[in-house]
Amino acid sequence: MDHATFEFVVERLSPRLQRDFLQSERGGGYISPSLQVGFTIRWMAGGSSLDLRERYGVSRSSFYKLTNECIDAIVAEFPIEFDLSPAALKARAAHFGLRQHAFMRVFKKVIGCIDGILIK
Repeated sequence: MDHATFEFVVERLSPRLQRDFLQSERGGGYISPSLQVGFTIRWMAGGSSLDLRERYGVSRSSFYKLTNECIDAIVAEFPIEFDLSPAALKARAAHFGLRQHAFMRVFKKVIGCIDGILIK
């Protein structure tokens, strides 16, 4: 993700992630929406929560509370709509079947594979 896209995401999510600055300072420190979005995206991409908590100085309970709030904000702000009608599901299944069939043609006359060794 480039910096401009990150800033766009932070701008959209900021109203949902704002905290009272004074109350946050009394509780251990203010965590800005950009920091919250940054470590949430990094964690969802496979980053270690231990490393992220240490790097940003966030407690375990705060880390998971903030990431959950950020994920809820992402889902609310950037909704993904799925067409779950029977016709759409049937079309997706057919498309997946064609992709699988095309892939399987590469391995003609092979009945299995154990640890990378083809069995004919």
